[in-house]
Amino acid sequence: MSNLLQKIMKRGVKDSLRAALNKIAVKISGLVYRIFLLFPVNPNLIAFESEGDLSDNAFALYEYLAKNNYFTKGKYQAVWFVDSLEHSVPYPNTCFVHKAARGFCFRRAYYLATCKYFIYDHCNLLANVKKRKECMIIYLCHGVGFKGKKAAGHEINKADKYFTTGRLFHSWSKLLFNYDESIISDAGYPRNDYLFMPLNDSQRAFASEFAFSSYKKIFLWMPTFRRSWSHRIDESYFDSQTGLPIISDFDSLDVFNNYLADNNALCIFKMHHLQADLFSQVKPGMSYSNFIFLQDSDIQKRNLQLYQIISFADCLITDYSSISVDFYLLDRPVIFTIDDYEEYKASRGLAVYDGSDDVIRFFAGHLCRDKDEFFAALDDVNRGNDRFRDKRHSLLSSMHAHPDGNSCRRIVSELGL
Repeated sequence: MSNLLQKIMKRGVKDSLRAALNKIAVKISGLVYRIFLLFPVNPNLIAFESEGDLSDNAFALYEYLAKNNYFTKGKYQAVWFVDSLEHSVPYPNTCFVHKAARGFCFRRAYYLATCKYFIYDHCNLLANVKKRKECMIIYLCHGVGFKGKKAAGHEINKADKYFTTGRLFHSWSKLLFNYDESIISDAGYPRNDYLFMPLNDSQRAFASEFAFSSYKKIFLWMPTFRRSWSHRIDESYFDSQTGLPIISDFDSLDVFNNYLADNNALCIFKMHHLQADLFSQVKPGMSYSNFIFLQDSDIQKRNLQLYQIISFADCLITDYSSISVDFYLLDRPVIFTIDDYEEYKASRGLAVYDGSDDVIRFFAGHLCRDKDEFFAALDDVNRGNDRFRDKRHSLLSSMHAHPDGNSCRRIVSELGL
């Protein structure tokens, strides 16, 4: 027992020492950053950050720039702030630096202090440090949907330019971030451009791997997170064996799988990265012939972006997530699971538009509050009915000012690159 206590004490001393040294290192890095502020801004240095390394809107814009030779012939240099340095992309003039301040990191301090453009869709690494007036912070966002209470930021340095998809979401942007109308642009989201592109080799390989062509219908289920590994955003009211709304127990999940098999349909489950594990207590002996379960890592290892997967879906199943807004661009049916609408509204909250908190009027699809309504909606889609097409069309112009797949081109033009 005494030896065990000694080991615990030694480990505690080591952990405390390590934490103290890290704090000192971070402070030194902060001092180094201030020194680098004396260096000239590099007008050709573009920094990128995304939620999930090399993904979402930031990567889509970066890829557009790379494919159009912005990083060749000495034009621009790209630096990616990432969680893992084990990345490689087939584009020149690109380097990778740790996103988080980890000990002494002179390169992180240097690039943040001297970049002309900082383009992000999640973490504004320049939010609370001294910012160069020559530096432009560009927020591409990671989706405008219907969830979220007022969350005016505590950032010292807010974005200098904010991109969204349409006029409807100007009020959302002002509500959540206190952005001035003058910095908001309707140029669109770079990732939405993927929805308009022809299939590439990686997409064709993905479709072949799962035999998509053998199914009559492909459903994509993308629920927003309720139970999260992050206690700060966990919806404690939500109780589900599967982690899903409506199909909340494994017997129902089995029924759903059999329904898909009987109708020659497939359902792809894309788990939200903030969601606690779905199906973590799978019923012993249960197998799901007509399900595919995807995490971000499954998509990345196939050299794909999420929005290159979305285009395969004949129908989207979702709830309060921003994915429905973007999926409208494909002009295909959507099924909304809203069985916890009042609870979610009271817990996480729903965004307000035009002085009303009734966001359901923006849901152009089947509204499902229980399993009967859910399977009736599936039947409707399987029969080829699309009764909400007109409503989608009526909403599209307010949600997407430019439903054309040229968002990257417009953003590059507005930034003067």
